[in-house]
Amino acid sequence: SISIKNPTIPKYTDIFNIENKLSIIYGTDKNTVKGYTIKTPSLINQLLGNYSDGEPTDSFDSYGDGTVLSSSTLIGSQQKQFSFSLNHGEIISQVSPQEKIFQQLEIPYNLDKITAGSATKISPSLVFLIKSPAQISVEYNGNKYEEDEGIIFIENAQSGDYKLNIQGTDLGKYQVIIGQVSQSNDIWDTLDGEIIKTPPSLQIDTEEFYFNNQTATSIFPTTTPIPSSTPTPTTNPTITPLPTITSTSSPIPTITPTITPTPVSTSSLNTTTSNTTNSTNPTASTPEFPVKSNLIAQNWTKSIPKTNKNLVSNSPTPKVNKSKPQVLGTTINKKENQKIFYISLALVIVCVGIYLLIVYIGTDKVKNIILNFHQKLLRLIKDHQKDKLK
Repeated sequence: SISIKNPTIPKYTDIFNIENKLSIIYGTDKNTVKGYTIKTPSLINQLLGNYSDGEPTDSFDSYGDGTVLSSSTLIGSQQKQFSFSLNHGEIISQVSPQEKIFQQLEIPYNLDKITAGSATKISPSLVFLIKSPAQISVEYNGNKYEEDEGIIFIENAQSGDYKLNIQGTDLGKYQVIIGQVSQSNDIWDTLDGEIIKTPPSLQIDTEEFYFNNQTATSIFPTTTPIPSSTPTPTTNPTITPLPTITSTSSPIPTITPTITPTPVSTSSLNTTTSNTTNSTNPTASTPEFPVKSNLIAQNWTKSIPKTNKNLVSNSPTPKVNKSKPQVLGTTINKKENQKIFYISLALVIVCVGIYLLIVYIGTDKVKNIILNFHQKLLRLIKDHQKDKLK
């Protein structure tokens, strides 16, 4: 059974006492919504209490006047049921239905004096509503539209420049609501003003605007802010950092100077080497470059000045930059801090969601949702236990 119902309709279902006075004029042959295909609401909608009679997925049509179904009008005697292939507005604006209305009400009429009305064309149109103390009028293309009880409605409004006149009738603030209904959108603007002249009728405020009946735009477009002049900062010289020489891990060979002896004839020089001293015994001739007997061997590696350790390495073994190992406790603390952060973030999101839910649907409804969810959860648990016992 349906849980959401209109409580007013059942009060007027008993029409048997007026059937003999009832005449029905209705439209046919127009697609009219008859009902909806529904499905079981999703879990979220169930928790929120939405779609208690089923969640709509599609609609299906039947014949009618586009608004009212033909089947809904078949009440009373068939002799007083008159159908026309017209829509909901045409069944009271066209000549044939109007003639039938006069006949059923037994009102004398002259058919030549009955003229068909035209359906009100809302798109495009302009609507003006004035809130006192003032009167309004609108001018367009040489035509002037006066208000009727504070309202001006211009149907089938054409694109062009319109002029709104506001004439005071009393002192005080006024407000005009301007509605632009185009083929693709509608925009509603509010114009505020104040009547301050004495007498008030001497004050006439005007507002001119352009209306596009295809796509309407606001009468008061958002103004583009004018950029303010800002002083140009004095350019300071940029300090370019000098390059720093850093050592790399690639090995740099040790520079060791070597003495290349000058080749001489083997027949002219014989050298005898002992374990303690170096001596030379000339035989036939003296060498081209005489060798001093007091020459002491030196360590050339130590003699190289170590002015820049970054450029020269005394050892052929490369120095590999090893990263300092992290302490185990530090890594664990970082992971724990990350977990605490994510848990805190999740709690904040849940709290904000609950707060927004309470603000949106009210505290009482939230309580009812929680209670209903609790009852449904208990019911599901009981059903699950019963299934296990079976």
